[in-house]
Amino acid sequence: MSKCSRIHCSLPSNFEENLPFDCRINIISFLRPSELYSCYALVSRQSYEDTKCQYLPQVEWGEVYCGRTNLADFLKRISLPCYREAFRPPRKRLVLLGCENLTRSDLSCEELDDLIEPATLLHVTRLELSIPKSGGTTNVLVRSVPWALSKMFPNLRHLEMDNVHGGPISEGDLVSELSFFNNNTCPNLEIVQWKNRVGGCRFFRGNDMASFPALKEVYFDNIFADFRYDGEFSSVTFNFLFSGPEEQRCILFKCNKYLEKVSLLGAKVVDMNDESNDIIALPQSALMKFVRNTPSLKWFRSDLSESNIKELQQERPNVIFCTL
Repeated sequence: MSKCSRIHCSLPSNFEENLPFDCRINIISFLRPSELYSCYALVSRQSYEDTKCQYLPQVEWGEVYCGRTNLADFLKRISLPCYREAFRPPRKRLVLLGCENLTRSDLSCEELDDLIEPATLLHVTRLELSIPKSGGTTNVLVRSVPWALSKMFPNLRHLEMDNVHGGPISEGDLVSELSFFNNNTCPNLEIVQWKNRVGGCRFFRGNDMASFPALKEVYFDNIFADFRYDGEFSSVTFNFLFSGPEEQRCILFKCNKYLEKVSLLGAKVVDMNDESNDIIALPQSALMKFVRNTPSLKWFRSDLSESNIKELQQERPNVIFCTL
């Protein structure tokens, strides 16, 4: 059964007639844009008129499915006039589906640059290229994909990459996908969300975010740091961040100068100092060191113990601490 049929069957025949307009709008606001405009809008004349309501949240966001194609063909499709027409004010949020299925192109960087220019969407300020959570290699993006996306959205302020993995482990994770979204490509980036990231401990240095002058919020819930992704730097990086004395630099020290909101709830690392390489929670000492070395911090969510939170509240009374 098609999506349109499912929506049609699930609605009572007098849905548009008996429900007040504001109730209908509240209900259909939960539909995905594709369901709203391609399915619900075809149910009746009244439903079509409902989709024109300017108060629907879907007028501010849209989704694009990448499909199983190469990067060059994807760029050619996005450069079509219909996409530029769809993503103009007030629509400024783009959900990119299936980006993990994009494959490499045989074109050179110069040739891809020529395709990126007409595919640039200037009005998009929020990009979500989160992918389904899985345990396979499909969580790893082709490196040219984030490189191209960073150039397509120069006015980006909010970036989400949930479930995207670094690596693969055989290639290392010294430079993450986030490094492409730098001061030269996305100078206005303020918020980065990367939940369930799997990669090396070196990411915790914050090198890839060091060039973001406007960065204020990062959400790295359930991040998993494995020193084996760091190759020859594994020992130095792990001990520097998690086993060093209190006076050494804290996690994210390369980008914490202006951070105001940070979430590291559920963060875990592989313990390099244990022969069995057990998975442990991010050390309490590392979390406390971060709070003490981030003067701009206003909100912090983590697995800090109650006693450590009380201790930090004495030192930083203006910081809100959350554990949920």
